[in-house]
Amino acid sequence: MSGRQSNWNRLLVKVIMVSLLDKIHKADKQIDKLSGLLQKLKEANEESKAVTKAFAMKGILHQSRIGS
Repeated sequence: MSGRQSNWNRLLVKVIMVSLLDKIHKADKQIDKLSGLLQKLKEANEESKAVTKAFAMKGILHQSRIGS
C-alpha cells in the first residue's frame, strides 16, 4: 500500500468515526428525551389511578348513604 493510499484510508476511517459518533450522540439525545417522556407518562398514570380510586370511593360512599 502506498503512502498516499494509507493517508486516504486513515482519512476515510476518521470520517466514518466522526459520522458514527454523531449518530451515537443523536441516539443518546433521543434516549434522554424518551426517558423523560416515560417518566411523565408514569407520573400521569399514577395520578390517574389516584383520581379513579377517589371517584370510586366517592361512589361507594354515595351508595352506602343511599342504602342506609
